[in-house]
Amino acid sequence: MTLMAGGEPGRAADVTRWVAGPLVVGSILAAFVSRRRERRRDRAVHEQRPQ
Repeated sequence: MTLMAGGEPGRAADVTRWVAGPLVVGSILAAFVSRRRERRRDRAVHEQRPQ
């Protein structure tokens, strides 16, 4: 908000960036790993079924 008014960002903005960045990257990584595990599990189940 301060930047839109032409001021300098304060410590709160710096802390927010340092906290939000890893949280966003971590959530993307967790989603990727979760989907990959689910695909592997589905593939293993389908391979075990007799056809």
